[in-house]
Amino acid sequence: MSGAKLVKKISPQEGYSATLAVRLQGLRLSPLEERHQYEGFLRQLLARQVDFIHALHELPPAQAIEVRYIHDSRHAKGLTVALLARVTAATKAAARRQAEELEPYLLHLLRVNNYLHEFSPVTAMEDLRYLIAPFRFRYLAEIRRREDLVDLESFRAPGSKFVPWQGDRRP
Repeated sequence: MSGAKLVKKISPQEGYSATLAVRLQGLRLSPLEERHQYEGFLRQLLARQVDFIHALHELPPAQAIEVRYIHDSRHAKGLTVALLARVTAATKAAARRQAEELEPYLLHLLRVNNYLHEFSPVTAMEDLRYLIAPFRFRYLAEIRRREDLVDLESFRAPGSKFVPWQGDRRP
């Protein structure tokens, strides 16, 4: 199933952009054997997430990915988690083609590296527009933290803090 793509002209110099979205649909329960091997489970989960980030690093510069968390009490689920992807190209057809190629790649990366999550492409243009601009801004502020280099390998070791998973208690 192919998702909706929003293609628009950026400028005469930059060409066109195509935007697509992949939404987190749900979370699966972890297998029983993983619940009793909590530290190993966390290590594996973090390793998979870092692998996903490394894979995104391999995307060409004309492609950008953004994670969007939207809380809207007007919707039944309340919280929406989505990845927005944007590609730029010289022509409208090239932008659409690159977006069509990126979507299955992104879905595959998400499904392989996040096996407890269920992802699906956003298929309705109205939903895609909502994810791009969920509300009108009255005021904007930007907060930045600059780092020269963030060592992704530093995320591989779990902390000593115990976080319960699906009702587990510290042994």
